[in-house]
Amino acid sequence: MARARAKKRSIVVDGKTYLWRASEEYEQSHFDGLQVAIMAEHGPLYLKYGLRQSPDSCSLWAGSDFVRCPQFERGTESVSPGMVGRILEWYLGERPVIR
Repeated sequence: MARARAKKRSIVVDGKTYLWRASEEYEQSHFDGLQVAIMAEHGPLYLKYGLRQSPDSCSLWAGSDFVRCPQFERGTESVSPGMVGRILEWYLGERPVIR
């Protein structure tokens, strides 16, 4: 099933196209403030990452579960294609266990 592309940007990682969008949401999800949603153009993958999380409790929402993850933003970086690529490469690769 193809996804609507309105207001979404695309990025190609390992030959597959993913769509992403940045938004600010409050009291609507686990992540208050600036966040990025990433989805596979064709497929079930859906990730959500909130910026400015505490390094010792950073997590990523993956479909129906929260997964501990590293912080993906660098310094005062806002959402960028580079950050989206880092999130996807980490999630799709061999993720190290984060405690």
